[in-house]
Amino acid sequence: MSGNGLKRRIPASRLQQLGDWRCRALVGSPIWSLLEQGQWPPDLDDSTRITTLKRNSRNHSGLLQLADGSSFYFKRFPHFGLRSRLPDAMRTRRGRANWRLSRHLQRHHVSVAQAEALLESRGEDWFLAEALPARRSLAKLARVDGELLTPLQAPLAELLAALHAANVTHGDLKWGNILLDGQNRLRLVDLDSARHAQPLDRKRADEDVARCLVSALELGMDLAWARGIVRGYAERRDISEDTLLTRLRPVVARISRRHTARYGRAPIKL
Repeated sequence: MSGNGLKRRIPASRLQQLGDWRCRALVGSPIWSLLEQGQWPPDLDDSTRITTLKRNSRNHSGLLQLADGSSFYFKRFPHFGLRSRLPDAMRTRRGRANWRLSRHLQRHHVSVAQAEALLESRGEDWFLAEALPARRSLAKLARVDGELLTPLQAPLAELLAALHAANVTHGDLKWGNILLDGQNRLRLVDLDSARHAQPLDRKRADEDVARCLVSALELGMDLAWARGIVRGYAERRDISEDTLLTRLRPVVARISRRHTARYGRAPIKL
């Protein structure tokens, strides 16, 4: 990861219309074969292929298992009523936003799950990405043993700084949305609330850092560790640590008050 703003090459993708589906996917992706053979979309009730993690009227997320043994994380966004009849220019296509943000962050050296495919139709959109082990979120690891996270102070500060150097804010940077992959690299997931803005939205950036710190402290990381995140982030973003702390303290207090009222958690101060 790097916050220097330099772009890097990422796997090439191509765009094609196949039947009712407009698909953009990585060159060589197995998704192309499914489309060409008329095997898309998958049967949502097929438990051998679909593992649902979350489902409501607005989106459906989970894991898609293919016959060749490969698997992908998916988010499916159904369209209903009038919204389904509106042209693209008049509606927000959340799958497309996830694809574009993921690709943008990959180009700017920000560790996210690699985008695999975007499939759009009149009735629903699918966004597919690299499957990462959700059981290795920072939240779950902290509940097992906080000492496992001690070496991650600098990488976490670097990840936050790289995200904001790419002019993106996450919008829901709790520890359940930060994972460790198989190589023990930090990865960001769940970009539904993320925004790309030029220049960076500073208030939303401060909210990202504050939410991350509140998660850390509520899960038992000590204040010195959290302050190390602030110090590392400030150095990488060329901000005075004192100035950043002054901005973050009221945001941390506000988030903590909300968590105390809603979940009964102990108050947090930075």
